[in-house]
Amino acid sequence: MRTPRRAVGTPAGTAVLLPALAGHSDGYVTRCPGAALGQRLPALRETAARLQGRT
Repeated sequence: MRTPRRAVGTPAGTAVLLPALAGHSDGYVTRCPGAALGQRLPALRETAARLQGRT
C-alpha cells in the first residue's frame, strides 16, 4: 500500500506494510470513535492467524 498524504509519520508515496487486518488509524490520524475496535485488533489478528493455521 502507498501511504496517503496524511499518513502518520511517513512521507507521502512511501511504501508501507500494514497488517492484513488493520484499522484506518494504522495509516491515518483520525478522530473516529473506533478506538475500542483498535484496541481489540491485536487479539483479532491472533485469532484469525490461529484459525488459518498460521500460528
